[in-house]
Amino acid sequence: MGERKASEVFVECLEAEGVQYVFGIPGEETLDLNESLADSSIQFVPVRHEQGGAYMADAYGRLTGRAGVCLGTLGPGATNLVTAVADAFLDRAPLVALTGQSDIERMHKESHQYIDLIGILRPIVKWNARVSSPEIVPEVVRKAFAVAESEKPGATHLELPEDVMAQPLDASPLPRHAPVQPEPGSKELQRAADLIDAAQNPMVLAGNGAVRGHASRALRAFIHNTGPWGWDESVERYEDMLQSARRRDLPMVCANPDLVVHHLGRRAICAGAIAQRYEALGGKVRWHGKPYPGVYKQALALMGIDNPKRILAIGDSLRTDIAGANAAGIDAIVVAGGIHYEEFGCAEGQHPDPARIAASAAAAGAHPIAALDQLKW
Repeated sequence: MGERKASEVFVECLEAEGVQYVFGIPGEETLDLNESLADSSIQFVPVRHEQGGAYMADAYGRLTGRAGVCLGTLGPGATNLVTAVADAFLDRAPLVALTGQSDIERMHKESHQYIDLIGILRPIVKWNARVSSPEIVPEVVRKAFAVAESEKPGATHLELPEDVMAQPLDASPLPRHAPVQPEPGSKELQRAADLIDAAQNPMVLAGNGAVRGHASRALRAFIHNTGPWGWDESVERYEDMLQSARRRDLPMVCANPDLVVHHLGRRAICAGAIAQRYEALGGKVRWHGKPYPGVYKQALALMGIDNPKRILAIGDSLRTDIAGANAAGIDAIVVAGGIHYEEFGCAEGQHPDPARIAASAAAAGAHPIAALDQLKW
């Protein structure tokens, strides 16, 4: 393309990175850059204060995943960027900060508003550099964006001396490459899975990386299965989701092992039915809640009760409510008008058949001490 000002090549490099906006305030030391921006496809967005421009670039990076760009002139113009640049650095938002600077040959003279911007910004950016010669423009721009957008993303900074931006340069932008997303090794993943599987009360603290990686849906599927979304759901409704989770070998935590519930005179599936299907597909399920003993131990501890014989459990499921209470040493009463009402011969308005209750309970390995027609409160 022939020689042109280094500032023009710099802006061409910004265009090659897909930059659409630069937020900031121009100054005498950035006039060459602003003139080149005016002749480009990039829109310069003037702001009332440099900090506002940097926050706009911060927000742009968070929303798009591509580095937002802000501009401040030398001295106080550049230091006004500091708070927002630090925010992007701490909150992992990709941002490239551009600051003007006096001529390189005047820096040793402590000339007008010269301060060490590289030193000031170094603690709050992933990487920064002074563009000390026009020949390095394509390389430093590519690196600034690559570092800003790579995991964990954050802020980078380029200092642009006025005399360097005005010098002639014959160069072209380096091609942009999408950041490589790091992945943990198989041993680390297996170790994490083993730790989670062995945990008594696992807790997930999901950070901004889950948002950046668009992992919200998979994270929810991994974390919790509390039941269907509505009372009219079927297990088949979740088949595609379960198949997808199984292909990724995601473990499931089921917080309600009940298979069905009696709701408004009809049966509805519970979380246990979904988890049971996932196990049938070969998925790994960690069960929490009735009939597993951990939930009873935790409930007794929360109530400050050492003797389980002081407690009476009431439920309608032989498989979970009654069997779980029995295993915890707690006496239990079965509600005959619940999910087993047909099996117990307990149609509406009729008393249950004790013989049928006893036979069903024995078959389920459950031992209620009594039965109620209904439970109302």
